[in-house]
Amino acid sequence: MNAAQAISEDAARQAKQARSLAGYREGSATSEHEQAVQEIRQLAEQRKQEVDETYHERIDQLADRYAAILATQTNEFNERSARIPSVMLTGPANYPAEKMARRTDSMMRHYARQDEQLERTRAAILACGSSISSTQANAEQLLAEKLARLEARQTEMKQANKKARASNEPAPYESFTLSNNNANMRRIRQRIESIRRHKAAGREERTGTMPAGEPFTLVQDGEEGYTYFQFDAKPGEATRGTLKHHGFHYSPRLTRWQRKTTGGSACAIRAILAQCQQTTNQNQPETPKEQS
Repeated sequence: MNAAQAISEDAARQAKQARSLAGYREGSATSEHEQAVQEIRQLAEQRKQEVDETYHERIDQLADRYAAILATQTNEFNERSARIPSVMLTGPANYPAEKMARRTDSMMRHYARQDEQLERTRAAILACGSSISSTQANAEQLLAEKLARLEARQTEMKQANKKARASNEPAPYESFTLSNNNANMRRIRQRIESIRRHKAAGREERTGTMPAGEPFTLVQDGEEGYTYFQFDAKPGEATRGTLKHHGFHYSPRLTRWQRKTTGGSACAIRAILAQCQQTTNQNQPETPKEQS
């Protein structure tokens, strides 16, 4: 368990003491958290068995996020609970009932928001891999199969409408249904063409130096479908901020900063390289002017 997922046993103990005379069972908060995390990781592993391996890293990231959110929720709930002692323990004399009620209300609303985050993260794990990623090795084949199904559906709907009109009956499919299906077919054809174009471009590699001085290798891999930066050492905060701003994220498994190769990635690369070039130009010494 990393620091972001550590459970505060002190906070759990104090929360228990604030609402009960029974003693706190040491390690129980950590144990409950670990059990919940184990369940979400089992769900993640099950999902990884159902989808292409290109989604595995994303699923692991979501499971880590779930564990971190759950740890934060547990710790904050216990810290706040410790500041709301039970009236059964303190006695009713001078007990600030309204103040404690406000604290309880605030705590529960905050807890509910974190619960929503957990549910969204869990849903994201279950949904991950439902769509076809352009970086999948068989993406072109999967998209072609999907396009064939949509084309068959389009033909089927047209024939059904034609048959109904011939019988002076209402068309079973509205025009917007055919238009939407046609738009989906057009979108998939564009994706297939984009994948083919990137594959044809092959692999391009170049080196350079970031504005902060870190040497990098930039790879645009059309076959893999990713554009990425590689560094010899962890880049500084400014460089990481620049990469994140332009849509790159770090892959611990591949030890690189990457994003999918798209039109947007090409714009991002141009912007980053322009910053690098500008810094290089500024650092070049001025050429002495010749005296006449």
